[in-house]
Amino acid sequence: MRRNARELKSISDYLSCTKEALEDMIQNEGESILTLATKLKSQTTLDGEYSEIEQHEIDDIIHNLTPYTSNTTNLPSLYDPEETQRIIEKLDELHERCFNISNHLIEAANEMEKTDETAAAGITGVIGSILTD
Repeated sequence: MRRNARELKSISDYLSCTKEALEDMIQNEGESILTLATKLKSQTTLDGEYSEIEQHEIDDIIHNLTPYTSNTTNLPSLYDPEETQRIIEKLDELHERCFNISNHLIEAANEMEKTDETAAAGITGVIGSILTD
């Protein structure tokens, strides 16, 4: 039972790390998109690699490629922020459920161990009294 509790705790930790990684990815994605746009815009000068493109065209391209804006960072995103938020909430819910079940299993294992010890002491006492009589 304790082994199962440890496994559930491990799953709970993994779900929590996954949620944090997803949140980090969302943050980094938006920042990376803005960095890319800035680099491209810097090349639109007369002697730049993209001198035939105007800066507003880069903004239009970025806007077309990233149709969403993150709810948490207000940065451009490739992913639907509402769906992403649902995934984050589900990961958080599953993390909590696994963590709670793990704790209940540990409590049950501890109670079973106490009951076993009490029963063993009682049996030992009964056997001891039979042998001494």
